[in-house]
Amino acid sequence: MPQTSQNFDDLAVGTVYPPVEYRITADQIAKWVQAFEDDTVGAARGDEPALVPAALTSLYILDAVLKAYPNRPKGNVHAKQEFVWYLPVRVGETLSTEVIVANKWIKRGRRYVQTETRTKNEQGKLAATGCMTSIFAR
Repeated sequence: MPQTSQNFDDLAVGTVYPPVEYRITADQIAKWVQAFEDDTVGAARGDEPALVPAALTSLYILDAVLKAYPNRPKGNVHAKQEFVWYLPVRVGETLSTEVIVANKWIKRGRRYVQTETRTKNEQGKLAATGCMTSIFAR
């Protein structure tokens, strides 16, 4: 089990944190539609549940990252994030996201940490990957 301290010096490149599960619910989608006035969210079709907006990826990715780094220093800066999607996600699915410390470096006195994520669906198929760069506080 990776250690729970998340000071920059304690993070080891290559560390893989245990997967975090996240269930996508109809209530979350309803709140999303209301908050963002997003009427593009697909409705259920026949026996298939509605598709989840791709932007909702940030919720399950951030949930996994926050659980991987529960003791991170306050004041970190979210510098960059990107996602790649491989499969559509549907309401009712439970996703499993693994967090990996991909890289870390110091540039102009700032401590950067690059975190990669791999999210799989209930069948174990890769649904999305992500790469987030944070500037760690001292």
